[in-house]
Amino acid sequence: MTNLSPDQLAQARAQWRWRGADRPPFADTPAPGQTSVWDFPRPPELVREAREIVVCWGAVEVARTRGAWAVRETAHPPTFYLPLADVDRSLLRPAGGGSFCEWKGPARYWDLVDGARRLAKVAWSYPQPLAGAEPLSDCIAFYAHDLDCTVGGARVTAQPGGFYGGWITPDLAGPFKGEPGSGASVAELALTPQRSACLRQRRFAGRDRAWLQRLLPLGLGFRSQCRLRFRFLRCFGLLREISFLRRLLLLCFYGLLLYALLAQRLGHGSVFLHGARSL
Repeated sequence: MTNLSPDQLAQARAQWRWRGADRPPFADTPAPGQTSVWDFPRPPELVREAREIVVCWGAVEVARTRGAWAVRETAHPPTFYLPLADVDRSLLRPAGGGSFCEWKGPARYWDLVDGARRLAKVAWSYPQPLAGAEPLSDCIAFYAHDLDCTVGGARVTAQPGGFYGGWITPDLAGPFKGEPGSGASVAELALTPQRSACLRQRRFAGRDRAWLQRLLPLGLGFRSQCRLRFRFLRCFGLLREISFLRRLLLLCFYGLLLYALLAQRLGHGSVFLHGARSL
């Protein structure tokens, strides 16, 4: 994915509502020893992680390091970037596609391959990061969904949503961006359609971009476009929340209606139609 222009970059960075200065009303209260992810700053901060990080793929150790960088951003559990020197690079294979984050720059994706086994796009890196993210140039991060990852001996949980790459550890309080119904997505209204404002091809597909671009002749700005798209998706989401029972009743109703119409067309009559004629 091509880089954003300076104006587009500044516009993307300016959209965020929560930046760590205060917490939203739905934020969980941290327990003793915990840190709220809503206290993390935006722009994100890069912090050296002293705890040992281990990444395993089944019985295969992919990485082990005490020199990782933790990228901490508002509403997200930290994403850990491990030095490539501490990763078994024989397992890495370049993957197709790319993405762009307004904070870190253009990303490159990687597969893990071990004999006949393959995990597609399970890792990513920023070989040419933007200013402020230079320490990440020789690092790589892993999605924890299909890997066994630990931080300081504590097993991590992958950030919800299947898109974000954060690792949730017991010392964090949420809700975490990506959790259904957490309120985080509503709080991040302006750029929720872009999923954390990282303009990534996997989320902001060409069809979605074209949909927004068609709104440009209407004179809508970037923020208004995102709000309109959010409202459309929210309405569509309400339709998906119809209970299974209602769906079943609707299916039965339309099935009976179809049966009646077919019976009439075939000349066999119908209980429903005869009843209607007698009224």
